[in-house]
Amino acid sequence: MTHTQSDAAPPESAGEKGASRDIHKVAKGTGATLVGTAFGKSIFFLSQILIARLLGVEEFGLYSLGLAAVKICEIFARMGLNMGGMRFVSIHKDHDLPKLKGVLISATTLSLVGGCFVGFPVFFLSDFMAGSVFGKPELAPVLQSFAFAVPFTAGTMVVSSLLQGFHTTKYTMISREIMQPALNLVLFIAFYLTGFGLLGAVYAFILSNLGALLTGVYYCRKLFPDLFRKHLPAIYEIGSLVSYSVPLLFVGFLHFLLSSADILMLGYLSSARDVGIYRAAAQISSVMSVFLIATNSIYAPVAADLYQRSEMARLAGIFKTTTRWLCFATVPIFILLLFSGREILMIFGKDYAESSATTALSILAFGHLVSCMTGGVGVTLTMTRRQKLELFNSLCMAGLNLSLNYLLIPRYGAIGAAIASSSAIVAINLLRLGQIVLLYRMHPFTREVLKYMVPAAVSVLVLFLYYQMHLPAQFVVSLLIKTAVILVLFAAFFLTGQCMAEEDDIVWKRISRYFRRVGSH
Repeated sequence: MTHTQSDAAPPESAGEKGASRDIHKVAKGTGATLVGTAFGKSIFFLSQILIARLLGVEEFGLYSLGLAAVKICEIFARMGLNMGGMRFVSIHKDHDLPKLKGVLISATTLSLVGGCFVGFPVFFLSDFMAGSVFGKPELAPVLQSFAFAVPFTAGTMVVSSLLQGFHTTKYTMISREIMQPALNLVLFIAFYLTGFGLLGAVYAFILSNLGALLTGVYYCRKLFPDLFRKHLPAIYEIGSLVSYSVPLLFVGFLHFLLSSADILMLGYLSSARDVGIYRAAAQISSVMSVFLIATNSIYAPVAADLYQRSEMARLAGIFKTTTRWLCFATVPIFILLLFSGREILMIFGKDYAESSATTALSILAFGHLVSCMTGGVGVTLTMTRRQKLELFNSLCMAGLNLSLNYLLIPRYGAIGAAIASSSAIVAINLLRLGQIVLLYRMHPFTREVLKYMVPAAVSVLVLFLYYQMHLPAQFVVSLLIKTAVILVLFAAFFLTGQCMAEEDDIVWKRISRYFRRVGSH
């Protein structure tokens, strides 16, 4: 049966109270997740800069190819259990503790076993893959070493997602977004100083994921003390869990093709140098996705819970509010990347700041902008039991991405890969948006988002005029000037209150009270 916003609508006062609780829950969870994710991504970004600068473009390209291979193996190893397990935990956490215990144990165990089964073939076929598939024999030891990371990366992803099912993001942030990148950075420096070079970067990745996995298991036990106690029997729903999760395996695989097929196909159709340059541009543009990840991490379990109780009006409200926040956060970043791509790429080194990388960065940033401005459309479909539809969407768009990569990379190199990836991201999110409008009669846009385009347009105009003036300045000074222009224009618009909705006022007042309280102490 198709749900609409009017299905099982609560009374007005109850609905308003429920909506207010939703806003507070999502704002609190998103804020905590954003801080943790931003901190973790900053550490990860720093590690990528160090690897890129210390190893050079060629070896950074080989590292990126190996990392992409691990990511695709990890998707098959976890079998969609990260999303399926999170949903089942969210449903059982307050009502059925034996089933909750069964989900936690079975999802974690299945991901580790799956990681072993997937990692073994990569280890034994590394020479064939490096020489015959990618035409880069020097890639073989990298793939062989990365194979040991598959069980740990799969387990980390699943366990950290199970933690989100408890409607908290704190422990997911600590284990996956902070512990793993921090360990990776420290271990890489240690291995590099002892002379390990490229393989040292791989070993650091393996051990950091093992540490994150153990940290996640520790926090599972903290949230659910009966996890390892024998007095509470576990009820396993392996059949239901797997049948729900397996379609999401293919969704995850297809999402990977949408986001990382460009790296693999660049490795197949182009040089390791092109891979390294493109990887730098992709890492910078992915900064925009931090806000989407933070919002969806708490929006997903809330959406599953509201849909389970047929409270679609509240779900629609949360959908609009979170998307508006995403627009507020990402539009200024997109403008900065559009006009300061070369200056930002210089962080990786002069070899990474060539014109093809700058153009690729702008194209990729546009794809991420559209993804953020359509909000959690994919998560909404998945959490409302439309995972098979999401599988169909991803299948169509993965085919588009692969086809465009195959056609464009031989002719345009890194720029062709960026066009293919960005086109696929835009297409899949617009398709999802149309389906949500048809299925649930809801959309993520508000008047405040339209008003927000005013300072965006003014910023683009000012920076375009600044660019046309060709004023001599060091890249750091130029970057600071452009950043200041954007911050001043958007801050001035926010101070007028033109783009703030009632829900935003609620959150802002709570934040203000919190800082006043902290200041008084």
